[in-house]
Parts: sequence; structure tokens; C-alpha cells
Amino acid sequence: MHLIYYIIYNFRDALPTSEASIDYFQRSFPKAAKMQGAMAFVAALGSVGQYLLSPNSWTSKVILGAGLTLLTVWPWTMAIIMPINRQLMDGDSKRCLTISL
Repeated sequence: MHLIYYIIYNFRDALPTSEASIDYFQRSFPKAAKMQGAMAFVAALGSVGQYLLSPNSWTSKVILGAGLTLLTVWPWTMAIIMPINRQLMDGDSKRCLTISL
């Protein structure tokens, strides 16, 4: 809970300029992208495995739905979010982008 509070309320103080925000994004995005993709894949695979172990269980069906829902976010991320991320990862983005915090 403290981390969520810090992210929401103290992010502006921690990164006061748009250049600092972009620098932070460029350092953290490659690691985060790998981790998030792997986590979604493992969760979806685990939910399918759980369903195959007990397909008649109501809980297994809920877990399968939750795991597969994680995969539905992928097309949205690739079509809408990734072009923005690529623009932010561009070295010239510090000059052409402004981030309002």
C-alpha cells in the first residue's frame, strides 16, 4: 500500500521535469516490458494448467477466465501503447515530447 501511495503522490516530486521522467522511463522500460510479458504468459499458462487438472471445478473456470483475460490485453498494448513507448524510447524524445505531471 505504501508503494502505491508513493507512486501516486510522490512521483511528481521524485521526477520534477519531463526530461527526468523520460530518463527514468528509458532506464526502466526494457526490464519492465520483459517482466510483464513473462508474467502474463506464465499466468495464462498456469490458468490453462489449472483448468486441465480439474475442468469441472467452478474455481478452475474462473482462474482460466482470469488468465486468458491477461492475454486479451496484448493486442491493445501492441496497437495503442507500444507506439507511444517506442516514441518515448527514442533518443530524440527529450526534445520533442512533453509530459505533464
